[in-house]
Amino acid sequence: MVLTTAALAGLLMQCGGNVDPVTLKTIFSVESGFNPYVVANVTKETSHYFKNENEAIHFVNELASKGEKYSAGLGQIYVGNFKSYGLTNETVFDFCKNIKVASQIFEKCYYRALESGKYPDEQDALRAAASCYYSNNFTRGFKKEKDGMSYVDRSNKAVNKIYAVPAMKPVTGSGENEVSTQSVTMRRGVVFQKPEENQVADINTGTVKQTQPKAAWDVFNDFSK
Repeated sequence: MVLTTAALAGLLMQCGGNVDPVTLKTIFSVESGFNPYVVANVTKETSHYFKNENEAIHFVNELASKGEKYSAGLGQIYVGNFKSYGLTNETVFDFCKNIKVASQIFEKCYYRALESGKYPDEQDALRAAASCYYSNNFTRGFKKEKDGMSYVDRSNKAVNKIYAVPAMKPVTGSGENEVSTQSVTMRRGVVFQKPEENQVADINTGTVKQTQPKAAWDVFNDFSK
């Protein structure tokens, strides 16, 4: 089973905590391929994929009875972390709980990276945090493995697919495209540009009324003919 993009997006918004959804999607892509019922037998270095929660729970219970170590779910939470984060063999497969714990672990790793003073750049700190998430240290995730790639390499490859087109942000600096704080009014999460002479903005209703036939956005006069 693989979660759909829409389902995962909703879960990340609801359960992702303080970690950006793109970062969490990157980690989940590498860890589980967005399959919430994956179990890695850490002791034997094998991965196992199940169709439903009951099968996955049955398997980890068997591993636990043998004293073997494992990681489970979307974020592949390691069994050694279950107690600290209030998880059990049953609840680790709960989508939201797994995401919350994964987010908390990654957030701690990120701030550990920043506080170390070795990663002043945000993106470098995020890669170090990915290594920490993978191995609880800032070095193991950068080492090449059998496939010739490191955990961080795989994360970079995954995020390149996920973050293909970045979010458009306000233009800053000098020039005709500059949007100053004086020309923007923000209210209730909506941005209204300063009205032109033929526009009247109502910040209470979130609408912009035209006072002339020509629309301000119709720069080529396509809709005024």
